[in-house]
Amino acid sequence: MIFNFKGDLKRALEIAAALSMAVYRSGGEGDASWAKHVGGRLPDGIRLTSVFDKFGTQALLCESDTDLWVVFRGTEVSCLMDIKTDVVGSLVPVDPQVPDATYHFGFLKAWLAVRREILDAAAKSGKPVTITGHSLGGALSYIAAHDLRLHGRFVRRVITFGAPKVCNKVFRVMFNQELGDKTFRVVYEGDKVPRIVVQSLLRMQHLGGKVLFLQDDNRLLLNPPSLYLLVRRIVNATEVCRHIITGKWRLISEGMRKHSMRNYRNLLDRCSVRF
Repeated sequence: MIFNFKGDLKRALEIAAALSMAVYRSGGEGDASWAKHVGGRLPDGIRLTSVFDKFGTQALLCESDTDLWVVFRGTEVSCLMDIKTDVVGSLVPVDPQVPDATYHFGFLKAWLAVRREILDAAAKSGKPVTITGHSLGGALSYIAAHDLRLHGRFVRRVITFGAPKVCNKVFRVMFNQELGDKTFRVVYEGDKVPRIVVQSLLRMQHLGGKVLFLQDDNRLLLNPPSLYLLVRRIVNATEVCRHIITGKWRLISEGMRKHSMRNYRNLLDRCSVRF
């Protein structure tokens, strides 16, 4: 079905997209200059409260009048630690109450770098929490939402952009029972990162009960049928073949562009005009 892109959720998606772009840090910036840079890119009504940069994990805490926003940065292709986080793909237990529920080790380790500070800040704020991130930041958003909920925080929404597969089936069932209706996984049809082959071979799963599928024709679909997605992917595969024929570098650079948060935000902007 075509998603009715309006109201409170429209505003939340727009804020999430803006914050997921703002969190990307320029090389060589100190925390003070990074905070100043972020502060100049925030949507109206959103104020920056904290920045975190620990062991390669970068995150923001922002507040509105109603919510605490937790924002995770995605993968920087120039950062070796980010690449290592993405690649270290073994699955490990995350919840002693459900030992069979496992999560991607690299993503879990990245969350643990800032976990204590974010849990403490959320407890101090007392506001409902909305969590967002792009790519690697989306993977961190899921595990953060699960952890915050376990610690008694009210998670209003989880919004991810181009997030990869992150967990096994047991964790997926548990997460979706807890937060599936509040989790919006935004995926662009031309983005290959959410369908990385290695993660599929390891039987990793996507999270979220609501998939928002962005198309090149500026349509935003809610939970499209699997057969429809398969047909769209076959059509898109012809473009991949064309890039392979024309040269490897073009394939890589085009793939990076399609996966970028800037591309996601531009696509959402076009959808917001249409709907």
